[in-house]
Amino acid sequence: MSLNILTCNEENVTDVMYSAFEPIGRVLDIDRISILSIQDNSASFRYSWRADGSKNPLEDGFNIDAMTLLQRRLLSLEPIIIDDIDSIKEGAAAEYALLKAHNVASLVLFPLIDRQSVFGILTASILHHPQPWSQTQTTILSRLSTTVSELHIRLKTKTK
Repeated sequence: MSLNILTCNEENVTDVMYSAFEPIGRVLDIDRISILSIQDNSASFRYSWRADGSKNPLEDGFNIDAMTLLQRRLLSLEPIIIDDIDSIKEGAAAEYALLKAHNVASLVLFPLIDRQSVFGILTASILHHPQPWSQTQTTILSRLSTTVSELHIRLKTKTK
């Protein structure tokens, strides 16, 4: 799968992402996997897979100005692993409200990095019931985020 992602071109990147996300999501028992791009304090969905086939209600993206937990962690280039979103209710109200409104119970976010700056986020979520993220899940998703970052760098370099 990594090779398919790394060697795809701009014309088929959406199909390649979906064909990678779907089996990963099913094998790891994840309800949603998405790639968000970050620009000017706005996050927008580039690629998204949902196990139930539903449409993404946040397709137009969302503002991250008030999302202090997300912004701090993105600056540190560290992943965010939230086994139970209730654990962020007090310290990250904006993030909690957004996640709760979309039935997210557990979430991981991996920054997508172009050298030392974040250009996006790979997210994976489990709906309806909190669940600890296993080492296997986080390792595979971390590797996927690295692969997506490498693709971004290759495509960006190619267009210059």
